[in-house]
Amino acid sequence: MAIAYINSEILRWGRTRLDIPQQVVADKLHVNFDKYLSWETGKAFPTINQAMNIGHILKIPFGYLYLSSPPEADRLPITDFRTIRDLRFQEVSIDLRDMINIVLRQQEWYSAYNREEGRAPLSFIGSFRLTDPLSDIVTDIRKILRWPDRLFSTVYTRDDYLRSIIALCENAGITVVRSGVVGNNTRRKLSISEFRGLAICDDYSPYIFINSNDCYAGQIFTLAHELAHLWYGKSGISNLNPDEQELDDFQDLERTCNRIAAELLAPEKLLPSKSLELDYQTIIQISKDFKISTIVVLRRLLDTKAITKKNFFDLYGRMLEENAKLEKTKMKKSSSKGDFYNNFFAKTSKPFTDAVISSIQERKLLYRDAADLLSVNVPVVYKLIDMRSFK
Repeated sequence: MAIAYINSEILRWGRTRLDIPQQVVADKLHVNFDKYLSWETGKAFPTINQAMNIGHILKIPFGYLYLSSPPEADRLPITDFRTIRDLRFQEVSIDLRDMINIVLRQQEWYSAYNREEGRAPLSFIGSFRLTDPLSDIVTDIRKILRWPDRLFSTVYTRDDYLRSIIALCENAGITVVRSGVVGNNTRRKLSISEFRGLAICDDYSPYIFINSNDCYAGQIFTLAHELAHLWYGKSGISNLNPDEQELDDFQDLERTCNRIAAELLAPEKLLPSKSLELDYQTIIQISKDFKISTIVVLRRLLDTKAITKKNFFDLYGRMLEENAKLEKTKMKKSSSKGDFYNNFFAKTSKPFTDAVISSIQERKLLYRDAADLLSVNVPVVYKLIDMRSFK
């Protein structure tokens, strides 16, 4: 068999980058531990097929194994706003990096497509500054999206509410995609502890990506938060979690986007006044009515002075338990595979998919390039063409 004279240093770098034990890699390659160890120490070399499997397991291009030294850690191509108690994340997983590159490639193509189609630029992108009154920004978002104050009362579930807001966004020219995996690879799950969403500002093709491994209440808050990013014209990736922030101060932009999201989802004028008795069951009911998490309700009531800090902390522990139940419910629902094409359109958005298919039919885009943009194989592209009525 042909031998692959790979660089053992690259092999060690690729494994440690993913924090995978040597024994685990050996097991995945179906070789004994000593043989694998000889590859990492440079005393022996794998076959070409084994090296290709190594690249797949370590999620690196096959050619990387022949580099003279490990590639330098490149910076994310988008601003990183992720923090935990004001401490910035230092590491970025290969799954997150690959997902961002996929979304950026789609967004850049869609922006060029909209320009060629003669679409007008969207004036609301970057139309406000951090010094502007929050009420003005919330009012403008509602006006542009045609988002009524009581939209939450027109649907029955959080899932329906999320879909309703997404529909408003897409009608305004904002692409919203939701996925819990890299591309369509179900073995590469995206962690909500690493990130929950991102926004890409562009006058012709603004994008919002939501990590669908989060519960629906969390996804709703992420969407509202990322909308604020678009209105400020600040692209970036976030791991915000209103359920875990307690009363810590985050950086100005993220904290302000949280406040805008809270007002969008729970307008102060619709919240109970401080004169009412707000016990645990009342908080639960408000959460159900507004289709948001109990912690967001609790923080909202604190911000509007409907409850005191003492009330907040008295109820906080019980609210965390309630939100944990929401997470478990979401996990149970997401465990079923569901319809491939329903999930596919959530991951790519119907307007974007329609633009790709249209470009194929107008012979502006090759099938293989379309498949690459959509992260599918060519036969799926043929099926999508047959399903053109998905518009």
